[in-house]
Amino acid sequence: MLLACVPPKSSAEALQAAFGLIEDWDRLLEVARLHGMLYLLYRGLLEACPDAVPAPFLEELHRLYCVNGDRNLRTSAWLLRILDALEKAGVRAASFKGPLLAEYAYGDLGMRFVGDLDILVAEEDIERARGVLHEQGYEPMWYEDNPAVARERFHLILRDRRRRGPLVELHWRTGPAFVRPALSAEDLLDRTRPTSLLGRSVQSLDPVDLLMLLSIHGSAHCWKRLEMIAGLAGVVAKGGFGDLVQLIGKAGSRGCLRRCLVGAALVRDVGGAVLPPVLEAALVADPVALRLSREVLRIVAESEGRETEHTPFKQILWRARTLDTRAAGVRNIILHYSAPRDEDARLVTLPPRLAWLYYAVRPVRIAASLLLHRA
Repeated sequence: MLLACVPPKSSAEALQAAFGLIEDWDRLLEVARLHGMLYLLYRGLLEACPDAVPAPFLEELHRLYCVNGDRNLRTSAWLLRILDALEKAGVRAASFKGPLLAEYAYGDLGMRFVGDLDILVAEEDIERARGVLHEQGYEPMWYEDNPAVARERFHLILRDRRRRGPLVELHWRTGPAFVRPALSAEDLLDRTRPTSLLGRSVQSLDPVDLLMLLSIHGSAHCWKRLEMIAGLAGVVAKGGFGDLVQLIGKAGSRGCLRRCLVGAALVRDVGGAVLPPVLEAALVADPVALRLSREVLRIVAESEGRETEHTPFKQILWRARTLDTRAAGVRNIILHYSAPRDEDARLVTLPPRLAWLYYAVRPVRIAASLLLHRA
């Protein structure tokens, strides 16, 4: 049922066929929540078979949709306030995902859950942006003051001290860590274009950059939620990518071609998109991307609605496989296992001249923990 709701223009026949198989409506609600598909499910049912849906179920979906729409309106107002403050301070910034993606991909603020606000800021402006947000009542999470963790994460997470506003993530480049950035905030900000949010003009990403950024983000999280694919499918349906040969060349030069191809395969197989021949040829030329997309679908099918929890090693291995070359993947794994993780942030207290001791001892600790786990 949820797979039938992923395409931007869901097939009424597919929805009705899936509808006939539903026996446990509470289970459907639970699985839809885990995959971020509650509101797309509501839209699909309204379009395909509203009269046949149990009234209590449809009423609950309508209630959840209204609550989410109200929450996203408040979150959008919060985003506009932050962007205004950054602009007054002379900090170039642009939002991506969040409310803007809901408007762009679905044409409706209520169609996706917005948990935090992702804002692109040039690396040289991070400290100024942090000061602006401090004036707005924001403070960094406890581990964000650790330089080693900040170098690895490439974004700064701040929370409202009064616990009223959403989390804010300031990004200055794309991941994963220990590889050259596919996209830096400076490059992205140079190509932004105006769009509308709540009747206000704000800067949004160029469609090509948004397509690449969503593919990179989905791969970083192993495409664990169907809404990630649905959002990408909505962006693809909008078009405006120009010459796809140039897009593939750009993704290849930035080292994120395989991640974009995995996203394209998922949009084709789940989102119902018809890929142009040049993209199909690129997929045939990269069998690893096809295997990774099939692996995503297998995990979704086998998860039975449970949120898939990847072990740290499996997640690191997945991210390494999504890189364009084997050498980059191997280097990524090695450096991941020799660098501090979030949970180690409080332990990295050595002075800079002795910091190498931490990096030397960490692989031994990891090997010992793996051996003990196997035992």
